[in-house]
Amino acid sequence: MFLRILPLAVCLGLLLVSCGSEPSPTRPDPGSANLGVPAVPCDPPHWIVYGGGDLTGRGELCVDGWVRLRGEVQPRSEGGPRLGRACDLDLATGDPDLRMPVFFTEPEYYPGATYYFAVYTNVFEPGFLVFNAFGDILDEVALQDVTEIRNGRPVVHFRGDDLARYFDPEVGLFRPLPGDSTVVVNFAEVPSGSGFLIPNPAGFVDIEISSRHGEAPFGATLVNAHYQGGGFDVQDRTLSRNWEGGAIRVEGPLRLEPGIGLAMIAKTVGWEHGPVEFGTRDHPALLASMGNVEARGGATLTGSLVFLGTLDLRNRLYVTYEPGLGSSLPPYLQFVGCP
Repeated sequence: MFLRILPLAVCLGLLLVSCGSEPSPTRPDPGSANLGVPAVPCDPPHWIVYGGGDLTGRGELCVDGWVRLRGEVQPRSEGGPRLGRACDLDLATGDPDLRMPVFFTEPEYYPGATYYFAVYTNVFEPGFLVFNAFGDILDEVALQDVTEIRNGRPVVHFRGDDLARYFDPEVGLFRPLPGDSTVVVNFAEVPSGSGFLIPNPAGFVDIEISSRHGEAPFGATLVNAHYQGGGFDVQDRTLSRNWEGGAIRVEGPLRLEPGIGLAMIAKTVGWEHGPVEFGTRDHPALLASMGNVEARGGATLTGSLVFLGTLDLRNRLYVTYEPGLGSSLPPYLQFVGCP
Protein backbone atom coordinates (compact mmCIF):
# COMPACT_ATOMS: atom_id res chain seq x y z
CA MET A 1 0.00 0.00 0.00
CA PHE A 2 2.83 2.37 0.86
CA LEU A 3 4.38 1.90 -2.55
CA ARG A 4 1.11 2.78 -4.24
CA ILE A 5 0.60 6.08 -2.38
CA LEU A 6 4.22 7.20 -2.42
CA PRO A 7 4.00 9.14 -5.71
CA LEU A 8 0.98 10.97 -4.25
CA ALA A 9 2.96 11.84 -1.13
CA VAL A 10 5.79 13.16 -3.25
CA CYS A 11 3.33 15.22 -5.31
CA LEU A 12 1.72 16.78 -2.26
CA GLY A 13 4.97 17.31 -0.43
CA LEU A 14 6.66 19.15 -3.27
CA LEU A 15 3.64 20.84 -4.82
CA LEU A 16 5.53 20.52 -8.07
CA VAL A 17 3.74 17.78 -9.91
CA SER A 18 0.28 16.70 -10.80
CA CYS A 19 -0.79 13.19 -9.98
CA GLY A 20 -2.75 12.78 -13.15
CA SER A 21 -1.43 11.67 -16.47
CA GLU A 22 -1.33 13.19 -19.91
CA PRO A 23 -0.53 11.78 -23.33
CA SER A 24 3.07 12.08 -24.41
CA PRO A 25 3.75 13.84 -27.72
CA THR A 26 4.31 11.72 -30.77
CA ARG A 27 7.95 10.74 -31.15
CA PRO A 28 9.80 9.57 -34.23
CA ASP A 29 9.81 5.86 -34.89
CA PRO A 30 12.73 4.30 -32.96
CA GLY A 31 14.05 2.70 -36.11
CA SER A 32 14.14 5.83 -38.25
CA ALA A 33 15.11 8.72 -35.98
CA ASN A 34 18.56 9.16 -37.47
CA LEU A 35 18.03 8.09 -41.07
CA GLY A 36 20.22 10.20 -43.29
CA VAL A 37 22.13 11.64 -40.35
CA PRO A 38 25.72 10.51 -39.75
CA ALA A 39 24.90 9.44 -36.20
CA VAL A 40 27.86 7.13 -35.92
CA PRO A 41 31.27 7.31 -37.58
CA CYS A 42 31.20 6.57 -41.30
CA ASP A 43 33.65 4.09 -42.75
CA PRO A 44 35.16 5.56 -44.83
CA PRO A 45 35.64 8.31 -43.82
CA HIS A 46 35.57 8.19 -40.02
CA TRP A 47 33.36 10.75 -38.32
CA ILE A 48 34.57 10.55 -34.74
CA VAL A 49 33.91 13.86 -32.97
CA TYR A 50 30.84 16.03 -33.50
CA GLY A 51 30.72 19.42 -31.75
CA GLY A 52 27.82 21.81 -31.51
CA GLY A 53 30.05 24.54 -30.10
CA ASP A 54 33.70 25.47 -29.64
CA LEU A 55 36.85 23.59 -28.69
CA THR A 56 38.71 25.41 -25.89
CA GLY A 57 41.31 24.85 -23.17
CA ARG A 58 45.06 24.26 -23.02
CA GLY A 59 44.95 20.50 -23.41
CA GLU A 60 45.76 18.34 -26.42
CA LEU A 61 43.34 16.64 -28.77
CA CYS A 62 44.57 13.69 -30.80
CA VAL A 63 41.99 12.16 -33.12
CA ASP A 64 42.56 9.55 -35.80
CA GLY A 65 39.69 10.57 -38.00
CA TRP A 66 37.27 13.39 -38.74
CA VAL A 67 36.31 16.20 -36.34
CA ARG A 68 33.39 18.39 -37.33
CA LEU A 69 32.35 21.47 -35.33
CA ARG A 70 29.59 24.01 -35.63
CA GLY A 71 31.86 26.30 -33.64
CA GLU A 72 35.56 27.11 -33.78
CA VAL A 73 38.84 26.05 -32.16
CA GLN A 74 40.25 28.56 -29.71
CA PRO A 75 43.64 29.69 -31.09
CA ARG A 76 46.70 28.33 -29.32
CA SER A 77 47.96 31.90 -28.91
CA GLU A 78 44.83 32.69 -26.91
CA GLY A 79 45.08 29.71 -24.59
CA GLY A 80 43.48 27.21 -26.91
CA PRO A 81 44.21 23.49 -27.26
CA ARG A 82 47.02 21.76 -29.11
CA LEU A 83 45.95 19.55 -31.98
CA GLY A 84 48.12 16.43 -32.01
CA ARG A 85 50.56 16.59 -34.91
CA ALA A 86 51.17 12.85 -34.84
CA CYS A 87 47.47 12.12 -35.29
CA ASP A 88 45.59 11.67 -38.54
CA LEU A 89 43.10 14.43 -37.74
CA ASP A 90 40.80 15.91 -40.38
CA LEU A 91 39.28 19.08 -38.89
CA ALA A 92 36.48 21.27 -40.26
CA THR A 93 34.97 24.10 -38.20
CA GLY A 94 32.44 26.90 -38.41
CA ASP A 95 29.62 24.96 -40.05
CA PRO A 96 26.34 26.16 -38.46
CA ASP A 97 24.37 23.75 -40.64
CA LEU A 98 26.29 20.67 -39.54
CA ARG A 99 23.81 17.85 -39.05
CA MET A 100 24.34 16.28 -35.66
CA PRO A 101 23.33 12.90 -34.25
CA VAL A 102 19.92 12.90 -32.59
CA PHE A 103 19.46 11.34 -29.15
CA PHE A 104 16.42 9.98 -27.38
CA THR A 105 16.09 8.83 -23.78
CA GLU A 106 12.80 6.90 -23.70
CA PRO A 107 12.91 3.14 -22.96
CA GLU A 108 11.52 2.10 -26.34
CA TYR A 109 14.69 3.33 -28.00
CA TYR A 110 16.83 0.81 -26.09
CA PRO A 111 15.70 -2.72 -26.96
CA GLY A 112 17.74 -5.50 -25.39
CA ALA A 113 18.51 -3.45 -22.28
CA THR A 114 16.67 -3.45 -18.96
CA TYR A 115 15.59 0.15 -18.33
CA TYR A 116 15.37 1.79 -14.89
CA PHE A 117 14.40 5.25 -13.69
CA ALA A 118 16.03 6.61 -10.52
CA VAL A 119 14.05 9.66 -9.35
CA TYR A 120 15.54 11.80 -6.60
CA THR A 121 13.20 12.75 -3.75
CA ASN A 122 13.77 14.56 -0.45
CA VAL A 123 10.23 14.32 0.94
CA PHE A 124 11.15 11.91 3.73
CA GLU A 125 14.95 11.89 3.46
CA PRO A 126 17.36 12.14 0.54
CA GLY A 127 17.05 9.06 -1.63
CA PHE A 128 15.63 7.72 -4.86
CA LEU A 129 12.47 6.11 -6.09
CA VAL A 130 13.46 3.38 -8.52
CA PHE A 131 11.00 2.49 -11.26
CA ASN A 132 11.06 -0.01 -14.05
CA ALA A 133 10.29 1.05 -17.61
CA PHE A 134 6.55 0.58 -17.02
CA GLY A 135 6.32 2.91 -14.03
CA ASP A 136 6.24 0.24 -11.31
CA ILE A 137 8.12 1.20 -8.14
CA LEU A 138 10.89 -1.27 -7.29
CA ASP A 139 12.46 0.60 -4.35
CA GLU A 140 11.29 3.70 -2.50
CA VAL A 141 14.44 4.69 -0.55
CA ALA A 142 17.33 3.60 -2.76
CA LEU A 143 20.91 4.89 -3.05
CA GLN A 144 20.87 6.71 0.29
CA ASP A 145 24.35 5.48 1.22
CA VAL A 146 25.88 6.97 -1.95
CA THR A 147 23.93 10.24 -2.01
CA GLU A 148 25.06 13.48 -0.42
CA ILE A 149 24.09 17.14 -0.61
CA ARG A 150 26.99 19.23 -1.86
CA ASN A 151 26.57 23.00 -2.12
CA GLY A 152 22.85 22.49 -2.02
CA ARG A 153 22.82 20.00 -4.90
CA PRO A 154 22.34 16.24 -4.59
CA VAL A 155 25.31 14.18 -5.76
CA VAL A 156 25.36 10.42 -6.27
CA HIS A 157 28.90 9.07 -5.96
CA PHE A 158 29.41 5.48 -7.08
CA ARG A 159 32.83 4.27 -5.94
CA GLY A 160 34.38 0.99 -6.98
CA ASP A 161 32.63 -1.18 -4.40
CA ASP A 162 29.34 0.63 -5.01
CA LEU A 163 29.51 -0.10 -8.72
CA ALA A 164 29.86 -3.80 -8.01
CA ARG A 165 27.06 -3.73 -5.46
CA TYR A 166 24.46 -1.72 -7.35
CA PHE A 167 25.22 -2.98 -10.84
CA ASP A 168 26.03 -6.62 -10.13
CA PRO A 169 24.39 -8.60 -12.98
CA GLU A 170 23.06 -11.22 -10.57
CA VAL A 171 22.00 -9.41 -7.39
CA GLY A 172 22.47 -5.68 -8.00
CA LEU A 173 19.58 -3.23 -7.78
CA PHE A 174 20.24 -2.32 -11.42
CA ARG A 175 20.63 -5.74 -13.01
CA PRO A 176 19.55 -6.97 -16.43
CA LEU A 177 16.43 -9.06 -16.61
CA PRO A 178 16.60 -12.48 -18.26
CA GLY A 179 17.03 -12.04 -22.00
CA ASP A 180 18.63 -8.59 -21.71
CA SER A 181 22.36 -8.03 -21.98
CA THR A 182 22.81 -4.77 -20.06
CA VAL A 183 21.01 -1.96 -18.24
CA VAL A 184 20.15 1.69 -18.80
CA VAL A 185 19.57 3.87 -15.72
CA ASN A 186 17.89 7.25 -16.20
CA PHE A 187 18.48 9.79 -13.41
CA ALA A 188 16.87 12.77 -15.13
CA GLU A 189 13.33 11.69 -15.98
CA VAL A 190 10.33 9.82 -14.65
CA PRO A 191 8.48 7.02 -16.42
CA SER A 192 5.16 7.73 -18.07
CA GLY A 193 2.49 6.30 -15.85
CA SER A 194 4.34 7.10 -12.62
CA GLY A 195 2.04 10.04 -11.79
CA PHE A 196 4.69 12.71 -12.25
CA LEU A 197 4.31 15.34 -14.94
CA ILE A 198 7.73 16.98 -14.76
CA PRO A 199 11.01 15.15 -15.43
CA ASN A 200 12.53 15.34 -11.96
CA PRO A 201 10.23 16.69 -9.22
CA ALA A 202 12.95 17.36 -6.60
CA GLY A 203 15.55 18.70 -9.02
CA PHE A 204 18.36 17.22 -11.06
CA VAL A 205 21.34 15.42 -9.59
CA ASP A 206 25.00 15.06 -10.46
CA ILE A 207 26.58 11.61 -10.78
CA GLU A 208 30.19 10.74 -10.00
CA ILE A 209 31.83 7.42 -10.83
CA SER A 210 35.24 6.57 -9.44
CA SER A 211 37.47 3.57 -8.93
CA ARG A 212 39.63 2.84 -5.93
CA HIS A 213 41.66 -0.12 -7.04
CA GLY A 214 41.04 -0.48 -10.76
CA GLU A 215 37.84 -2.50 -10.38
CA ALA A 216 36.16 -4.38 -13.19
CA PRO A 217 34.99 -2.33 -16.21
CA PHE A 218 31.68 -0.52 -15.89
CA GLY A 219 29.18 -1.66 -18.51
CA ALA A 220 25.89 0.15 -17.82
CA THR A 221 24.51 3.11 -19.76
CA LEU A 222 23.67 6.19 -17.67
CA VAL A 223 21.23 8.92 -18.66
CA ASN A 224 21.22 12.31 -16.93
CA ALA A 225 19.56 14.61 -19.45
CA HIS A 226 16.00 15.51 -20.39
CA TYR A 227 14.82 16.98 -23.67
CA GLN A 228 12.57 19.97 -23.03
CA GLY A 229 12.41 21.45 -26.53
CA GLY A 230 9.06 22.24 -28.02
CA GLY A 231 9.29 21.45 -31.72
CA PHE A 232 8.85 18.13 -33.49
CA ASP A 233 11.82 18.63 -35.83
CA VAL A 234 14.33 16.04 -34.65
CA GLN A 235 17.16 18.48 -35.33
CA ASP A 236 15.82 20.59 -32.45
CA ARG A 237 17.38 17.89 -30.31
CA THR A 238 20.82 18.95 -31.51
CA LEU A 239 20.51 22.35 -29.76
CA SER A 240 21.94 22.43 -26.25
CA ARG A 241 19.38 24.97 -25.04
CA ASN A 242 16.63 22.39 -25.55
CA TRP A 243 18.13 20.03 -22.97
CA GLU A 244 18.36 20.15 -19.19
CA GLY A 245 19.77 17.78 -16.59
CA GLY A 246 22.81 17.10 -14.46
CA ALA A 247 26.42 16.06 -14.87
CA ILE A 248 28.13 12.69 -15.12
CA ARG A 249 31.78 12.88 -14.04
CA VAL A 250 34.25 10.01 -14.11
CA GLU A 251 37.40 9.75 -12.00
CA GLY A 252 40.15 7.35 -12.98
CA PRO A 253 41.61 4.89 -13.00
CA LEU A 254 38.49 3.41 -14.54
CA ARG A 255 37.46 1.71 -17.77
CA LEU A 256 33.96 1.95 -19.25
CA GLU A 257 32.79 -0.82 -21.57
CA PRO A 258 29.12 -0.08 -22.33
CA GLY A 259 27.10 -3.12 -23.24
CA ILE A 260 25.12 -1.25 -25.92
CA GLY A 261 27.89 1.03 -27.15
CA LEU A 262 26.38 4.17 -25.63
CA ALA A 263 28.16 4.96 -22.36
CA MET A 264 26.20 8.02 -21.27
CA ILE A 265 23.89 10.87 -22.17
CA ALA A 266 24.18 13.83 -19.80
CA LYS A 267 23.77 17.57 -19.81
CA THR A 268 27.43 17.82 -18.75
CA VAL A 269 30.09 15.13 -19.22
CA GLY A 270 33.42 15.34 -17.43
CA TRP A 271 36.42 13.36 -16.27
CA GLU A 272 39.50 13.92 -14.11
CA HIS A 273 42.27 12.15 -12.23
CA GLY A 274 43.03 9.82 -15.11
CA PRO A 275 43.69 7.58 -16.67
CA VAL A 276 40.12 7.07 -17.84
CA GLU A 277 39.38 4.63 -20.66
CA PHE A 278 36.11 5.13 -22.50
CA GLY A 279 35.61 1.98 -24.52
CA THR A 280 37.92 -0.69 -25.90
CA ARG A 281 38.24 -2.43 -29.25
CA ASP A 282 35.86 -5.15 -28.07
CA HIS A 283 33.48 -2.69 -26.38
CA PRO A 284 33.69 0.72 -28.08
CA ALA A 285 31.90 3.67 -26.48
CA LEU A 286 29.89 6.67 -27.58
CA LEU A 287 29.84 9.65 -25.18
CA ALA A 288 27.02 12.16 -25.59
CA SER A 289 26.91 15.52 -23.84
CA MET A 290 23.82 17.62 -24.40
CA GLY A 291 25.83 20.56 -23.09
CA ASN A 292 29.52 20.93 -22.28
CA VAL A 293 32.40 18.50 -21.83
CA GLU A 294 34.80 19.23 -18.96
CA ALA A 295 37.97 17.26 -19.68
CA ARG A 296 40.22 17.75 -16.66
CA GLY A 297 42.20 14.50 -16.72
CA GLY A 298 43.90 12.39 -19.34
CA ALA A 299 41.64 9.99 -21.21
CA THR A 300 41.40 7.68 -24.18
CA LEU A 301 38.20 7.15 -26.12
CA THR A 302 37.75 4.19 -28.43
CA GLY A 303 34.59 5.17 -30.23
CA SER A 304 32.95 8.55 -30.73
CA LEU A 305 32.20 11.81 -28.91
CA VAL A 306 29.21 14.10 -29.44
CA PHE A 307 28.78 17.38 -27.57
CA LEU A 308 26.23 20.13 -28.18
CA GLY A 309 28.00 22.82 -26.16
CA THR A 310 31.74 23.36 -25.66
CA LEU A 311 34.60 20.91 -25.23
CA ASP A 312 36.90 22.43 -22.60
CA LEU A 313 40.08 20.39 -22.83
CA ARG A 314 42.55 20.73 -19.95
CA ASN A 315 44.53 17.54 -20.49
CA ARG A 316 45.22 15.05 -23.28
CA LEU A 317 42.38 13.27 -25.03
CA TYR A 318 43.18 10.58 -27.57
CA VAL A 319 40.28 9.39 -29.70
CA THR A 320 40.36 6.51 -32.15
CA TYR A 321 37.54 4.95 -34.12
CA GLU A 322 36.52 1.32 -33.76
CA PRO A 323 34.40 -0.06 -36.64
CA GLY A 324 32.42 -2.25 -34.26
CA LEU A 325 30.81 0.79 -32.62
CA GLY A 326 28.05 1.18 -35.17
CA SER A 327 26.66 -2.33 -34.83
CA SER A 328 26.79 -2.23 -31.03
CA LEU A 329 24.67 0.91 -30.66
CA PRO A 330 20.88 0.98 -30.16
CA PRO A 331 19.09 0.66 -33.52
CA TYR A 332 17.97 4.28 -33.65
CA LEU A 333 21.62 5.39 -33.62
CA GLN A 334 22.53 3.15 -36.52
CA PHE A 335 22.15 4.16 -40.13
CA VAL A 336 23.16 3.09 -43.62
CA GLY A 337 25.17 5.42 -45.81
CA CYS A 338 27.52 8.34 -45.26
CA PRO A 339 27.18 12.01 -46.23
